[in-house]
Amino acid sequence: MLRRIDIGSDKNLFVIDPKLKRQPELKFLADEIPKTPDEAVEEARKASWGNWINSEPLLIGHVTEETGAAYLFFISELLKKKVVLLEFVDFTLLPCRRSLSYSLEWNRRYGHSGLLVIAVHSPMFDFAKDKKLVMDAVRELGIPYPVVIDNDFALWKSVENRFWPRRILLDNKGKTHVDVAGEGSYEEFEAAIQLLLRELSPGLPCPPLLKPLRKIDDPDYAIPETSQEIFFGSKKSMPLGNATPFRNDNEEVAFKDDSQGTYRIGAPYLDGPWAITKESIFGTLHRGDVRMTTKFSGTDVYLVARARSKNPNDVPTMVRVQIHVDKKSLTEDKVSGTHAMLNEVRRSVLQAREPKLYHIATRLSPGLHELTLVIDEDPLHTLEIYGLFFEHNA
Repeated sequence: MLRRIDIGSDKNLFVIDPKLKRQPELKFLADEIPKTPDEAVEEARKASWGNWINSEPLLIGHVTEETGAAYLFFISELLKKKVVLLEFVDFTLLPCRRSLSYSLEWNRRYGHSGLLVIAVHSPMFDFAKDKKLVMDAVRELGIPYPVVIDNDFALWKSVENRFWPRRILLDNKGKTHVDVAGEGSYEEFEAAIQLLLRELSPGLPCPPLLKPLRKIDDPDYAIPETSQEIFFGSKKSMPLGNATPFRNDNEEVAFKDDSQGTYRIGAPYLDGPWAITKESIFGTLHRGDVRMTTKFSGTDVYLVARARSKNPNDVPTMVRVQIHVDKKSLTEDKVSGTHAMLNEVRRSVLQAREPKLYHIATRLSPGLHELTLVIDEDPLHTLEIYGLFFEHNA
């Protein structure tokens, strides 16, 4: 199912006051900053250089201290000759990755004809602020176009955002023509790209509109029921299945899976000692099993997680996690092409290291399944879980 991740107006720390005047069009850097344009551009470029990948600084977000009003400025003359696609993403979120597959193809088709794609990486998770992790994701995904790291959410605020992903199409004067929150509307978006490019270059030959890259992107395709993503942590509305709740952050709670084998869809059931943080949960036991079971609908499973050291002074390396679906280890075809693998005794496992989106199961039969993750006994490391994503791949 096509998704958009809404952080919600009730708990959105990044959306500016809705009573403030909205800026419907983006502007070129000029009179609003109390310097000459050249001085302001140079200062902005120097201040933001370290936030850009694959490019020099092209735009900045500016939030006024007095009112909190936010503005977005083009600081490169290059943009006056381009149609600009701004895409707000976090590379650890599955809907963003699916949307990015279209931006990558549009860049391939139109990047030499005047389209400039800029990915704005506004991190949902604190760990996603790490530039090295962002650069690793850029390499993994093969992104050749500019990426700007928006850790202070200045760019996010400048367009009053609250969604991942979000695509905004601008002409060379900074006027917004298409604004899509979430996945979908790919055909309409590409048609608008072609229209604006032909305004820049009349008579420009354009290819036929891109066919859906996946069946679920086809508006005429009846997408099977697919479970919602699950986010963990005390600042999220985590649908825990256990009767016992978490208490304070980082306080260990001994859970017992009291489901008696009957699980609510989309509700994680924990077994063993776990602790919670604002964005995650992690197992705390040094010996024995620590596990989580979730009932879901889908053919593929993704896990946002990382290895966590049980000693806060140590750097985590790797933790092994057993993967069971419907009480069985996965067969080779169900892990092929994912981050999971079969170990020496042909059991499906994930070796989790750095925080990222791990693909842990694929080609499951459509319908309902039970996922169980068992953290291997390890005196030094445990698993820290931030989120689960599910999808149906036909």
